[in-house]
Amino acid sequence: MGTSGHKESYDDDYQECNLLWLDPKINNDENREYQRIIKRIRKITFYPFDDIKLCIDKLKQIKFEKTFVLVSGSLSNDFFIEIEKNINIINVLPVIMIFTSYRKANIIKQNILNLNYKLFDINLIFSDFESVIQNLKYKKVMSLIILK
Repeated sequence: MGTSGHKESYDDDYQECNLLWLDPKINNDENREYQRIIKRIRKITFYPFDDIKLCIDKLKQIKFEKTFVLVSGSLSNDFFIEIEKNINIINVLPVIMIFTSYRKANIIKQNILNLNYKLFDINLIFSDFESVIQNLKYKKVMSLIILK
């Protein structure tokens, strides 16, 4: 089996979806490597952002039901404030994943609980980028995931 055959079977594991990634350091070396991994999965339409407003504007345009937003921990509070302000004009309720260090995950989780977001549930804490990729495969959709 050639490389393209391997690519197809790899892609078959994933659902067709949008992935918006919001991170102020979206173009640092580590994140660029993660972006290359995401871009190899043809079923994922990928949108990188370093600005919350641009990310929210893109969410407003999306009609496709399966949408994931990967948010840097450093922007998570501001992102939730903005998404709540715009919730009536967003066409999809995305699965929101927060990508942060494990050390900061509990602090962010508590901040989100303190803000009392009723639309989002905190379900899992992951410890690496591979967990982000695994979440994009066919499976039950979750509302909020705290990562790494």
